[in-house]
Amino acid sequence: ASTSLNQSIAIIEKSTMTLTMFGSSDAVGFDNSDVIESGTQLSDLKMFRGKKTYESSQVSPIGDFSLDASGNTFKNTNLTSPLFFDNTTGGDTFKLKNVNLELEKNNVTPGNLAGGGIWLGLRNQGVRLWNRIELKNINIKQAFRASINLQGSENITVNNVHDINSGLNTGDQTLFAYGATFEDCNDISVNNYSMRSAYGFGMHIINSENFTGDNISFDNLVFNSGEAIGLTITESDNV
Repeated sequence: ASTSLNQSIAIIEKSTMTLTMFGSSDAVGFDNSDVIESGTQLSDLKMFRGKKTYESSQVSPIGDFSLDASGNTFKNTNLTSPLFFDNTTGGDTFKLKNVNLELEKNNVTPGNLAGGGIWLGLRNQGVRLWNRIELKNINIKQAFRASINLQGSENITVNNVHDINSGLNTGDQTLFAYGATFEDCNDISVNNYSMRSAYGFGMHIINSENFTGDNISFDNLVFNSGEAIGLTITESDNV
């Protein structure tokens, strides 16, 4: 059960540093915290205890960000913005693996950013905010908008990521879920990806180059009263 200790992720600048949360003397990581308020620069941080749920309002990565969640769950408590979110600062590398994201679509305030999962970068800026993004072994549940939204980034790897039960029909036809969008991105590899049982669309590749994919599936995607499109490609090359 959550004890709402209201502790934050510490800033880690070197992978050789260790992290001990307040009140913990025997573990490196988040073991004694139930609320993750923020995260900034994490280098090769690995969480312990693989079956715990951590509430988080937002993690805003900068610099080199590398988090192995060891099968733990991050539960979104932000009503209006994505859980992992950066569209201003950027960094060299973002790595996230072995995590469950519960995005709480029924509890957010409907809006374009609400209930998002991993939103990084900014399109059409002429520079790459993120030079490398690696997402691996991630289960995403109940996103309201885009589960993964990557813009203006390159060297992207998505491996073994699965999205279920996202999207919500609010009556506003501009608000629907997207499993993953890649806009103004280069060199994208997606393997073993699925989206199922969603109100919205699957994957959108926009103004991007060099996309490869294998074992990608979409099942039971709906919009309005009909089926929704699984994959759309717009103004992109070598897909």
